[in-house]
Amino acid sequence: MAEKHKYIALHEAVEGMKLSASLYAIKQGIVRGVLPACILDADSLHRLRVLGIEFLAVSEPDNRTPEEVSADMARHVQRLNEIFSHTDFTNPAAVALYDRVLIYRGMYE
Repeated sequence: MAEKHKYIALHEAVEGMKLSASLYAIKQGIVRGVLPACILDADSLHRLRVLGIEFLAVSEPDNRTPEEVSADMARHVQRLNEIFSHTDFTNPAAVALYDRVLIYRGMYE
């Protein structure tokens, strides 16, 4: 089954949510802690709070139909086109930024 990813504040996280990827707590270039991708439980949530994590990416089943996925992506493209409406797309950096934001918007709701 397909999954979708959501970027949430730590206070929204609850036991049973799935961490999308390993999480690294880095402060001033020093790794203070690592939490591997896992199903969140009370201990892991406590560890995230102790490490000072404020936001994290979680995965959940994507129950959308292919039509809903297409409609969501079309909405993302339309909004992105509005945001980038005054952008000079002859600049390769602008094109790269647009592409990266589009990928991000497609992955995270």
